Amino acid sequence: MRYLIYLINTGNMSHKASFLLLFFLIFSSCLYAQNWDFEKYPRLQVDLTHMDAEIRITDGGLIEGDIRYSGTMRQSRTDSIKLHAIGMNIISVAVNGQNKEYRADDDKMVIMLNQTLTRGQTVNIRIQYDTEPGFGVHVNSNGTIWTSLLPKTTRHWLPVIDHPRIAFTSEIAFTYPTGKIMVASGRRGSSELLSVDEEITTFSSTRPVPASALSWAVGNFRDVSSTTSQAAGFTAFQRRSDPQIYIYSETGSNNTELLGAAADAFQRVQRELGSEFPFRDLHIVVLEEDYWETKNYGAGVIFVQGNSGDLVQQIQIGTLAQWIGTHIREEQWSDASAIHMLQALYANRLFSFDLKTDPETEPYHMFSNRKLSGWQSFLQQENSSQFADDAVLTITEILTQTGRTLSWHDFAKLVYDKTGQPYFSGFEPSAPDIRSLPADSYDYSARIVWQEGSGTAEIHFEALGRPIDELVTVRVTEVTFTDTRSHEVTFSGQSDGMVINISGGVENLILHIDNRDDITLHVDKPFLFWVHQLRNDDNPARRADAARGLSRYTDNPDLQLALNDLLQSETDSDVIAEIVRSISRITSGASGTEERFIQFTSSQHPNSVQLAATEALSNFRNNERVISRIRTIIIQTNNRDIRREAIYSLGEVTDETQFQSFVEDFVTRENILSEVPLLLRLLAEKGGAEAAVDIAQTFISQEFPFDIRYHVLDVMLEYDQSPANWNNRLPDLLSDRHPRIRYKAVQSLDRLNPQQRRRIVEQRIDDEYDERVKMLLQ
Repeated sequence: MRYLIYLINTGNMSHKASFLLLFFLIFSSCLYAQNWDFEKYPRLQVDLTHMDAEIRITDGGLIEGDIRYSGTMRQSRTDSIKLHAIGMNIISVAVNGQNKEYRADDDKMVIMLNQTLTRGQTVNIRIQYDTEPGFGVHVNSNGTIWTSLLPKTTRHWLPVIDHPRIAFTSEIAFTYPTGKIMVASGRRGSSELLSVDEEITTFSSTRPVPASALSWAVGNFRDVSSTTSQAAGFTAFQRRSDPQIYIYSETGSNNTELLGAAADAFQRVQRELGSEFPFRDLHIVVLEEDYWETKNYGAGVIFVQGNSGDLVQQIQIGTLAQWIGTHIREEQWSDASAIHMLQALYANRLFSFDLKTDPETEPYHMFSNRKLSGWQSFLQQENSSQFADDAVLTITEILTQTGRTLSWHDFAKLVYDKTGQPYFSGFEPSAPDIRSLPADSYDYSARIVWQEGSGTAEIHFEALGRPIDELVTVRVTEVTFTDTRSHEVTFSGQSDGMVINISGGVENLILHIDNRDDITLHVDKPFLFWVHQLRNDDNPARRADAARGLSRYTDNPDLQLALNDLLQSETDSDVIAEIVRSISRITSGASGTEERFIQFTSSQHPNSVQLAATEALSNFRNNERVISRIRTIIIQTNNRDIRREAIYSLGEVTDETQFQSFVEDFVTRENILSEVPLLLRLLAEKGGAEAAVDIAQTFISQEFPFDIRYHVLDVMLEYDQSPANWNNRLPDLLSDRHPRIRYKAVQSLDRLNPQQRRRIVEQRIDDEYDERVKMLLQ
């Protein structure tokens, strides 16, 4: 990774101040076009200006299309027209009303004109086709089908000049299964029921949509909300001519809250940029999972994913990206730094985002959250203010040049023309990777040493990880029978300690660090201090701490009796849960004590108490009463934490054979489906690896949710070393619809002998278009 340093001179000669502007301008190691990326300055024979289309989508993702393009020739003496099209069955091709032959050429279809067209001549192209794309369109286990926004994906479902430089108006009539909801770039028009099986909806866009950003989705969306609803009270969206915002969800998310956040983001961005919305309407689709997409926005469409962090933040950046990212867009992902920088500049002005440091797999990491966060972090630095001011000067000119692509050189030239400051080149590997910056948090043990009746107490601090290099002040509250007194002690470094003078009648010492949330103290107190705190403290969190602290004194003969008494009077559920855990550690599975814990697993008790009691049952090995109760919990509870804890406990109290019989029963129950990976892993760990792998084979099928499939595949990779098994299952796994499944499946190639490995790779590699998977295969 490389970073750009510029020497910038500001002010006049007498006030010349030079400083190094260090920021995250991230290029790939070479700046020429990659084969996964869009071509820079492609040869364009025709300018497509409008598309009329009829597109039929089936439940399984089969696409049938009848496409009509209007355009103008850009070159003289042209005897063929090239469009991108991959894996399509082309039924017919006509140009200006005459049928034409075509031939396939790599990722293109070449239409033979049998005549010469000249520059400026109008051309009408009609293509009828069908395809079942393995790349460019996603189909999940909910039956939702939607378009990918990775580079070069449109050409897998639509014959088109698939490049960010190509944009056109459109009217598309989508035919799709009855009962589903269709979403696409543009404004929704008429809908009509064609039959009991299919309906049709039109979407039109009077503003040019980039071919590379044309997006759609169809699914069983549970909820639809929009700014068109008068009850919603969105006054800025009242006119029919106003762009509207729609939210569709397959997750049961709070659409009302998300719609409000989207409307707020929309208005903020529009005001700040001083530019109207560049498309017709804004459609926001809430999905369960991201299918390894790194860019979540297309033209007038945002895909918000439940597994990709804060939904509101995703909507905010996707809304901003309608102006900076789609209307103004990169020509190549490998040269997208100008877009990233401008997004970060205005995100800092408009929103409050958490910086992301998680790495993404190359090469599609170009649009990861981490890239945006890198720019945000740089632009927040004091010495970046001049650069930010210079960048702002260009935004009006950038946005008014309709539908342009923007490279870093384009941006730098605009800034240079306005300010005379050269931001063109000069590379140094100087900036730290934000992923590597350590978190500023510290953990310390704090052990209080005191003898009953003594007038002093010692407090010993020990770093449990990285030590702090500054002096930290700890407030010590001394509690006696009659009053409280306050002391201060300090510590620093790896270990430290102090002695304080206290009353001979002290009943507790409470340690607290004021105004610091980056230091955690793990306190160890004398038995009597914990008892007093559990009995008398009015703070439930401190009483819960006391219950946990007392569990270290399992050899104290009076402890169980004291805890039982406190259990009767305690009212806070979290404190009760910690007392239950402490009693569990004391009794340690003693015969006859199980009934107490079984009672606390009743659904009449709060979830935290049920969870603690379920943990406690893990101590009662081979106890049939306990085993029966745990099985009932797993089947009946609606709380996932309790169910998972019950599964762990069942693994502890049963042998391999008995546990396997339970697993074989549980995996057939729909309400336990999400726990299949955990059940299989525990079965394998108990010695039933072969049985676990056999059961797992069922759950890697594409009919199951991704999260289950992915983690089941983890179990198989860890416990199945059989070359024959992997040789049989790999062809299906490597052609799976989900790129993360394909990527993980590649890891199993090392199970095969060289000949098997070579054969499987050769069979797959030409059909693999996700560059992350392809790089791993190669």
